[in-house]
Amino acid sequence: MQSKLIFGLALPQQFRSLKGISRIALVLAILAIPFLFFGCVQGTPGQNNNVDFNLTNITRICADSNQTPCVVFKCQNDTGILGLFPNLHYGNCSFARVNYTSFQKTINNSTDGTYPMLFMVGQGPNLTQFNNANKLCNNSLTLSVTWLNGNSTSPPTLASKSEAVCLLQQNFIPAYLYNAPASQAINISATGAIAKVLDGEGPAIVSTEVEASYLDRSDVGQQLLAIKSNCTKCLTMLAARRLDNKTIDYFLNSSLNPVLSRDVDIVGQGIILNNYSGGCDLQNAIWENINFAKYIRQTYGKPTLWYFFAASPGKSDDGLCTYSDQDVAKAFAKVFELRQVLADNGIIGISYYSLDSQPRPCTAQACDYSLYSGGSQKQPEINGWFGSCQEYVVPSMNTFAGFAANGSAERQCGFLRNMAYIENNKQTSTTDDIPSTPISPVSLQYQCP
Repeated sequence: MQSKLIFGLALPQQFRSLKGISRIALVLAILAIPFLFFGCVQGTPGQNNNVDFNLTNITRICADSNQTPCVVFKCQNDTGILGLFPNLHYGNCSFARVNYTSFQKTINNSTDGTYPMLFMVGQGPNLTQFNNANKLCNNSLTLSVTWLNGNSTSPPTLASKSEAVCLLQQNFIPAYLYNAPASQAINISATGAIAKVLDGEGPAIVSTEVEASYLDRSDVGQQLLAIKSNCTKCLTMLAARRLDNKTIDYFLNSSLNPVLSRDVDIVGQGIILNNYSGGCDLQNAIWENINFAKYIRQTYGKPTLWYFFAASPGKSDDGLCTYSDQDVAKAFAKVFELRQVLADNGIIGISYYSLDSQPRPCTAQACDYSLYSGGSQKQPEINGWFGSCQEYVVPSMNTFAGFAANGSAERQCGFLRNMAYIENNKQTSTTDDIPSTPISPVSLQYQCP
């Protein structure tokens, strides 16, 4: 019988057949073992572009039991019928302050269905593509991103309640993006209607206008209030324009906006690496966005979600750089290698833009973001993304969606880190190419819709 190493322990291959919370519960039980024997887990010092994974430099960290310096994305299942089928339908998720002791209790002694979420990987722009992507990542995706699109005469469509319920029942997090064309004013009533459809169903993420700017601040503020007032369990996402400090500061500064800063649960960032203007290294473009999330975490203590992420072979937006298929594939692989760094800097998940379609009009010099062309896999790009997803998005190599709160040192939250990842993490060579091996899809372990 084949076995898999999960945090250093051998588990049967049947582990892969477990679904949703059953798999997470097993992982959390395993995670408790080192806590019971060693009291606290090793954590790395604060990380930057030059991440050092040398274990000789890792210090043993325990947070002060009288303080809660860390934030973790924590969910609570509804117990279901007679407690037999617990899942996120009618459940809740929130960002909770924890220390080592309280986090250990969540893992070991939770009797109310509460558990910390792992770093999320997702797919947009709809449920069909989420399902197809999950086949390419061994059923390990947990974030389903749906673009609710409007047009020149109509506001964005409503979310599908039945799809949301099905996803929550499988312990997936559904996210809905309000996406109207620039020619159409933000519709506050339509935003409230989207949230109302999801009211009470569970922890769905609902965004404000995608890539809204500072000029939209009045309408976006009303959107936040409309989401909160119409959906008690929803998580709001401020989907501000990429790297837009002015908008972020306006909404998150509690001195300026005490109500709105409280009503923002997540900051959303949509990332096209070709937008980078600081040179021709796509990996530097990744770090630019990590550092912006770090600013949000350190200044305001808020998490960031990369609700779409993509890159295209061809020209950069400023026309000064040209990227090859291998450049793009290596950048994709690098993102997965850096997932612990992403989590440390407040990034709770990442979703790929689209497998085979264009959710939004593209006016850039290079717009080839999809991972399929004419029904065939685009190599090596798809291997850079889903090959890495298969390798890293498994319990033994994933990490918790948790980070140091603003005002806290990263080293205080070392217990949230996956030491197996740090010990075994490899670094993509700048000279070795990503292979062009076809990604074989597997059968889905769930059915939605």
